[in-house]
Amino acid sequence: MISSLVIHVSADPEVAKRIVHQISENQRIQHGPAIGNRVPIVLDANCSVQAEKDIEWLRQLPGVEHVDVAFVQFEESDEKGPRPAGRFGSTKKDNARKDRVNID
Repeated sequence: MISSLVIHVSADPEVAKRIVHQISENQRIQHGPAIGNRVPIVLDANCSVQAEKDIEWLRQLPGVEHVDVAFVQFEESDEKGPRPAGRFGSTKKDNARKDRVNID
C-alpha cells in the first residue's frame, strides 16, 4: 500500500529539522525537501493497518500540526480474503450472451 502524504510542521526551523530527522529513521517512509512548513512523504506499508499506524505516529510527533493524505494506492496483496467470484471471470452480461438462441 503506497500513500502520498503532506505533513505540516511547526514554523520553528529547529522543530521542523527534528521532525524530518525522526521521519527519516522510519524505513517505510521517504520524504522530499520541505517546502515552507510542508514536507512531502511517501509511505510504503505492507497493509492498511500498518499505514494507519504510521500515519497516526506522524500525527503524534511533537511539532506536526497536520497530516494531509493526498493519494492511496491499494495493491492486490493488501486485500483481505479471497477475491469475489467473477471479478475477473465472465460477467452476467457475458453469460446472457451465451444463453441466447439464434433462430434462423
